Amino acid sequence: MGTMYKKLLLCMGIGVIGVLGSFSFAHAADPQCIITWKSQNHAPTWFMGKIIPIRQSSVRVTLEAVSQNPADKGKILDLSNKEVRWYLNGDLVRKGTGMQELTIANNDLSGSNITGSVAFSYYDPTDNSAYFPECWFSIPVTNPLVFLSLPTSSLPTNTTSTITAIPFFFNTADQFLVATWTVNGNQVPATEVSSLALPLSIPSGAAGPVNVGVALSSNQDPFEQGNASYSFSLTQ
Repeated sequence: MGTMYKKLLLCMGIGVIGVLGSFSFAHAADPQCIITWKSQNHAPTWFMGKIIPIRQSSVRVTLEAVSQNPADKGKILDLSNKEVRWYLNGDLVRKGTGMQELTIANNDLSGSNITGSVAFSYYDPTDNSAYFPECWFSIPVTNPLVFLSLPTSSLPTNTTSTITAIPFFFNTADQFLVATWTVNGNQVPATEVSSLALPLSIPSGAAGPVNVGVALSSNQDPFEQGNASYSFSLTQ
C-alpha cells in the first residue's frame, strides 16, 4: 500500500480512544472517569489506529473510575458492588450492580456521534456525601472506506500489474465482500477478478490515462458499501 495512504489512515485513527466526561456534581474529590470503547467492525491487521464504527456496528463501551481522595488517590475504584447507570441520548438504557460495560448496536449515520453518559453510586468520605457522579462520552460514526494499493503511480504497458482494494470499517469480513471493478468506466467481468485484487494488463501502444475503480459491497447488507478510484498514466 502506498506510503501516503498509510499516513492518511493512521492520522485518521490514532487518538480516538475515548472521551473523558465531566461530572454533574461538583465535589472536591470527584473520581476521574476513564471511558474506553471498541467497535467490532473490521480494518487491516496492520492498521494501528482506532476502528471507527459505521451504521449497524456493535460498539463496546467500558467504564473505569480512579479515586481522587487524598488517602487513595490514583487507585482504581471497585465498582463491582456499585449501581451503574448507562444513558444514550439522555435515555436510561441499562442499569445494574457492577455493570461497567455497555454494548451499543449503533443506528446513527456517518457524520453523527454516538452520545451517552454513565453514572455510578459513590460515597465521598471527604464531605460525608453519597451521590451519582456522571460522565459523558461521544463516539464518531463514519462510512465504510476503500483505498487502493497501487504498484506505482503510473502503469507500464505490455505487462500485468495487480491493483488491490483495501477495505476499512466494514461490518462484513473481507471474504464476504463483493468487488465490482471498472476500467475506464467499463465493468470487468467477475471471471477476470480474484477477490479484492485486479490483475490489469495494458497492451503495448495503449494511450493513457487509465481510470481504475472499485465498489465494495456486503452480501449481508446492501447498504454497506464503499468505493475508490485512481487514474494512472502509462509508460511505454
